[in-house]
Amino acid sequence: TTLFRSNPDTLSKLTACEKEKKTSEEEAYLNPEIAAAKKDEGNKFFKEDKFPQAVECYTESIKRNPKEHTTFSNRAAAYLKLGAHNEALADCEKCLAISPNFVKAIARKGHAYFWTKQYNKALQAYDDGLKLEANNAECIEGKQKTIYKIQEMSQGEGDEDAARRAMSDPEIAGIMQDSYMQLVLSEMQKNPARINEYMKDKGIADKINKLIAAGIIRVGNESQAQQGAGRR
Repeated sequence: TTLFRSNPDTLSKLTACEKEKKTSEEEAYLNPEIAAAKKDEGNKFFKEDKFPQAVECYTESIKRNPKEHTTFSNRAAAYLKLGAHNEALADCEKCLAISPNFVKAIARKGHAYFWTKQYNKALQAYDDGLKLEANNAECIEGKQKTIYKIQEMSQGEGDEDAARRAMSDPEIAGIMQDSYMQLVLSEMQKNPARINEYMKDKGIADKINKLIAAGIIRVGNESQAQQGAGRR
């Protein structure tokens, strides 16, 4: 029986060759003119509420010109209409990696966070957009809707799903793991009125507001502060 041993150097060269071939094929496929035409076609489908077809056209446009940031933002808008919020968020990030100050993508990023109940991140996205464009209607409306939802959540029974999702956010998890904030939250549970005292400290107030926005803390109609995560 003849045994064939793989040669690491040969395999490495083969992998590099395949990668180079793929890159060459992708570069040969680039065509800004066709990309623009497919983007226009996608826009037409979008206006006709034909969102799957719009996504298809935007995808082809991106293959033809992956450096055009607006196409990623447009595809994100179509994904939002289809309820594909994670895909929309990914496209917003790709758009912003090319053009960090593109407010339409920042607003759509906020929308994606809103519909996935990540209200603290949605609020941050809308604020980021408004810093760049103070009168942006999408960001203004999105922020108002988010604030309303946060208030509704904090004063009612809350949203356990939103609270659980928030705990996967490293920033929120970091606040919850902070030993002093654990003391603050414990004191607030024992005596809800103490929230007024803690809110005088800007650093603590910022953290409390983030926890409220994330659905971790709820402030009832009788000013009773409660922790949302894990409560039944």
